[in-house]
Amino acid sequence: MQDDSFSNVYWQEVQRYAQLAEQLNQTGFQQFQANQIEAAVQSWQQVLEICQAIADRAGEGATLVNLGFAYQHLEQYPQALAYYQQALPVLQAVGDRLKESVARQNMGLIYTRLNQYLEALAQFEAALSIAQETGDQVGVERILTALNQIRQVLGRSASGLDAVPLSAESESAESEAANRRALVNRLNHIGLAYQSNRQYSQALEQFQQALVMAQQDGNQPGEAASLHNIGLVYDTLNQCSTALQYYQQALSVARAAGDAIGEIATLNHMGQVYVKLGQYSQALELLQQALATVEATGEQGRAAEVHLSLGIVCANLNRFADAIPHYQQALSWYQQLGERLLPGHLFSLLGVAYQNLQQYAQAVAAYEQALPLVREQGDRASEAQTLIRLGAVYTSLEQPSAALDAYTQALGMMRELGATVPESEKSAQESILLNNIGNLLSKLGQYSQALEPFQQALTLTHSTGDRAQAGLILNNMSAVFSYLGQYAQALQYAQQALAIAQALKDEAQTAIVLNSIGSIYRNLGQYSLALDHFQQALTLLRQIGDRTQEGTILNNMGAIYINLKQYPQALAALQDALAVHREIGNRVFAGVTLNNIGAIYLDLRNPEQALEFHQQAVVVAREVGDRSGEWFALNNIGTAYMYLEQYPQALSALQASLAIAQTIGDRAGQGATLVNIGNALFEEGQVAAAEETFYNALGILETLRQSELSDTQKVSLFDTQLQVYQFLQQVLVSQAHPEKQLKALEVAERGRARAFVELLANQLSDQQAKELIASAPTLSLIQQIAQQQNAVLVQYSLINVGVSHPQLYIWVVQPTRHISFHQVELVNLEQSLSELVHLGRQAIGARGRRISSPPPQPDKPNVEAAYPQPLIDPLQQLYDLLIRPIRDQFPSDSATRIIFIPQAELFLVPFAALQDEQGTYLIQQHTVLIAPSIQVLAMTHQRRQELGLLYSQSALDPDTVLIVGNPAMPASPTIPSLPPLPKAQREAELIAALFNAKVYTGVNATKKTIVQQMPQARLIHLATHGLLEYGITNSAGVHTIPGALALAPEPDSNNPADAATLEQNGLLTAAEIAELSLNAELVVLSACDTGRGTITGDGVIGLSRSFVAAGVPSVIVSLWKVPDESTAYLMTQFYQHLLHQSDKAQALRQAMLSTRQQYPHPRCWAAFTLVGQAD
Repeated sequence: MQDDSFSNVYWQEVQRYAQLAEQLNQTGFQQFQANQIEAAVQSWQQVLEICQAIADRAGEGATLVNLGFAYQHLEQYPQALAYYQQALPVLQAVGDRLKESVARQNMGLIYTRLNQYLEALAQFEAALSIAQETGDQVGVERILTALNQIRQVLGRSASGLDAVPLSAESESAESEAANRRALVNRLNHIGLAYQSNRQYSQALEQFQQALVMAQQDGNQPGEAASLHNIGLVYDTLNQCSTALQYYQQALSVARAAGDAIGEIATLNHMGQVYVKLGQYSQALELLQQALATVEATGEQGRAAEVHLSLGIVCANLNRFADAIPHYQQALSWYQQLGERLLPGHLFSLLGVAYQNLQQYAQAVAAYEQALPLVREQGDRASEAQTLIRLGAVYTSLEQPSAALDAYTQALGMMRELGATVPESEKSAQESILLNNIGNLLSKLGQYSQALEPFQQALTLTHSTGDRAQAGLILNNMSAVFSYLGQYAQALQYAQQALAIAQALKDEAQTAIVLNSIGSIYRNLGQYSLALDHFQQALTLLRQIGDRTQEGTILNNMGAIYINLKQYPQALAALQDALAVHREIGNRVFAGVTLNNIGAIYLDLRNPEQALEFHQQAVVVAREVGDRSGEWFALNNIGTAYMYLEQYPQALSALQASLAIAQTIGDRAGQGATLVNIGNALFEEGQVAAAEETFYNALGILETLRQSELSDTQKVSLFDTQLQVYQFLQQVLVSQAHPEKQLKALEVAERGRARAFVELLANQLSDQQAKELIASAPTLSLIQQIAQQQNAVLVQYSLINVGVSHPQLYIWVVQPTRHISFHQVELVNLEQSLSELVHLGRQAIGARGRRISSPPPQPDKPNVEAAYPQPLIDPLQQLYDLLIRPIRDQFPSDSATRIIFIPQAELFLVPFAALQDEQGTYLIQQHTVLIAPSIQVLAMTHQRRQELGLLYSQSALDPDTVLIVGNPAMPASPTIPSLPPLPKAQREAELIAALFNAKVYTGVNATKKTIVQQMPQARLIHLATHGLLEYGITNSAGVHTIPGALALAPEPDSNNPADAATLEQNGLLTAAEIAELSLNAELVVLSACDTGRGTITGDGVIGLSRSFVAAGVPSVIVSLWKVPDESTAYLMTQFYQHLLHQSDKAQALRQAMLSTRQQYPHPRCWAAFTLVGQAD
């Protein structure tokens, strides 16, 4: 792409250099007056070079005179005479007769001092002629005095000097016409002086006078010069149309007069005006005419200017290959003329051309030649611009350190420019530079250091109002925060960047930011959201044809497919990405893609092929300075060697990977690599070192779950970190030491429901309790909670990574603080544990919606006979695995509670219905309930105490009992038809009668009404449909918080077309519940599947979790879709028992036992479970 900032360098820079020359000129005079003659000489030497560079002939002549006078003052006469001699032809060319007279007078004085009287006479005589022509009476008298002094020295008589005029009355031999030509030249010279001082109206006045006089006299050269100068003023004022009119007239007159120099200069300036107008074809035509005139007339002095202009026009036409020969020709001419200033700019222009042709080595050479030349001139602005371009080339050459050095130097210079550059322009340039510096620091892995320049750059955009630049910086900052593992900030900045890109309708930038957001979601483990954003970005990029970014997106999509274990899709996307990267020569991302392809083969346990790709990737990463890519490649190389059981090689690669992650500040990368190092150490038998390493990994990974993340984001991020908790438990248990086995319990508890713990801790009013409970769990705290609950705690931990076969760890914590550990080998099973849970649920009949048909009845009182053998087997097998190894630890008193802390698929196990070998159900012997984790149990206890203080143990007020049954069901095209539940209504009415409370049914049980009542309720009972498949979805259609309860829509919302309103008003989602602030001591969800949801490392994400999050310490939920008749019976029994005892778990047990007598099939009585507090 073309570089606009250099498009008009020759003519646009003239005024700036003229101002610089004037400043230096004034400095020279001040130095001269202070008798600092040598310093004045240096200042005027710089002025001379500038004037010559910008073709300011008048300034050049005046400066040569100044230099001559300075050396004359220093009595260095040969140097003084040399400068005066140089000045004479220049002054004659510009028509500056006054300065020519001064120069000749001074030469006469020097020759007189040197006793070279004849030479002195010649200069004084010429000066006298000029003084008489210009009416300089004072000069005439002074020159005559000098001549008489020379006569006396020579001893000549007056008669011997008849040729020398002896009075002011002497007439010049020049004709009146010559005098008027001289006056025209003088007026033009004065006008140019005014123009250089930006006094354009005065300049035009002088040029107009000169034009009138030249036209009156038929003085065509003077007329062409005057017209040209008027055009130049309008050109400077950017009044291009008027400038062209005068240039055209000047061109016609110059051609008529045979003035080749004037013709070339005018054609050149006309070409420059057309460049300003963007009319490059017209500019090219005029400049080619100028070049033809140069070649035809031999006026080579103007060749450099014309070639320079032609080069710039070609560049503007994106014909950089054509521009280069013109730049080179111009450079050659300027160097032959001894020019020092413009060659620096020409080398810069050559660099720009080579850069656009992607000939980066030549571009670097050109910029490096430009730098000393512009530096010699003290032109800091041009030096800064050259360094900026050099930095861009080094970036393209994938040399980030060299690029960073160039940009840093340029930034320092930009800040030193002060008032010489407009503040807005300087701020814009600084913002771009700082953004580039931030990007390079990020690329070098210096993420923390990158934030400061990014923040400075962003602040500058506020003053410049450049929203596009602000969006670019925000997106870059988002990437840095993501690398640092600060995902909440990363998302915040990326969302701001996306809003800007979309507001500006910038599709390319929108796609880039969508890619950034997708990458953040991938880091958080929210793969569906990530894939959705990548797909949106890819669609945009293909529409606009951006191949570079397309390759990046394809690579990222491939990485997501790897995470989802969809390997064919991953490989297809990555191969497409690699083809794109190689096509456009993007080696950085080619290396990233090679890494991802290698990761596929790692996942497929093909370490040999994985090594091949990762070793290619590490070479590329090192060559291009991609530290992050080098970390990833070495980490996976280490993993591949582990699979090959070559542990020394694995540890060597992993240690190198860790060092890089530490250097670049990649916290997530450090954690991931430490996990692999720990695994390698464990496999090599270095158990103690492995234990220490895993603890270090935990310490880092847990810091990534910062408080700024949303609950959903914490849950998904936690799911990506679960393996380290399993590895560490294995290491501890493998040491076969009781103390280590108990430490493994701490790790198991530390590795579950962490987001839930933080969510609940933030809601506690007791700050001390909040801090204690939210801290990492210790054995002492676990024992304290068991004692506090006066219950037996059973914690399960499934181990299925890094082992030849799955294992089950079980800890039993007694209220006496005693803890026992049991290990179950899940080997030689016909089905996996997960399959066994599924079969058990299937045998029970855990399917379908809440059923209105009568449940199965026994043929005889023996309830065991109702169990077919296929049903008994899975439940007995689950009993054998989950209960038998620890049943001797269970209390003999059936009223003593057992609180199960399941994990993963064990959350779906109906513990109450598990059978021993005699066919006895667990509920017959024990009171059971569940909790997501021991710490969550402690928090629900703390919440229960807060509510106890709120209600002061007072009797239940009927007004605080909220009973809902069989609401009028919402209808929507997006949900299946929900049949009415008349028996659920009967259930609600019976329960309401027990408490003498109001019951909400039918159209009265609207979502709005119920939600308004819920915060004041102490007891909430909802008998309705539960919808596992409904809830808040992301843009990919995935339920982030699944689950909803069916309530009645508003009476005026019966328009089927208004589906969105019906859904919002009629369905109370789990996400909405979590946002409520409730004071209920108990919520009973007498609905279908209310205990199910998305199973994560944080527990079950669904309705039960949402109610606990809303402040409810005890929730009764169902594990499957229950028959409504048996459910009504069970719920009535539950409340009757609850009215006589405060223990909810015991009341639920008694209700189950009673219901089992009436409805023996476990589908009818075993579905409900208590989550949280029993009291």
